[in-house]
Formats: sequence, C-alpha cells, structure tokens
Amino acid sequence: MIWSSRPGRAVGVVAVLVALATLALFLPLVRHGFISIDDELHLVDNALLLRGSLADLRELWTRPYFGLYVPVTYTAWFLLAGLARDAAAQLQ
Repeated sequence: MIWSSRPGRAVGVVAVLVALATLALFLPLVRHGFISIDDELHLVDNALLLRGSLADLRELWTRPYFGLYVPVTYTAWFLLAGLARDAAAQLQ
C-alpha cells in the first residue's frame, strides 16, 4: 500500500489536494465586483491609516470613518500600515 510505506508523502499529497480544492473553490470570487467596492476608500486612501499618528488612531476609535465604525479592524490595518512604512523606509 502506497500510503503506509511513505506517510510523509501522503500528508504532502493531501495538503496539495486541499490547497488545489481551496483555490478552485475561491478563484471565481476574483471576478466579483463587490470585493473591491470600498477598499480604496477605507484602506488605500484612508489618511488616518497613512499618517500613522496616535491622534489618527484615537480618531479611528472615537468616530466612524465614512459611516463604518470598526475600531479593532482599523487598529489592525493601522499597525500593518506602520509595519509597511518601516519596511519601506529600510529599503531606501
């Protein structure tokens, strides 16, 4: 039996099959327009995330940004934006 003689290989095969099935399942979502409706507004062009000051973070926690109040999510994006700024600064 192929599975019992090489258990490490079996795990690898199963992992690849799961990854391919996941890709096949979610790939059609790339063509759906609803995915990027407000990404630019809330992430790319959000000055509160781009500047990265503590006053900006406080602003994200005290009032909605364009009608969306999700302070924990914005805090995660705030921290990721800061890491990206630091990484970009090190590349220069």
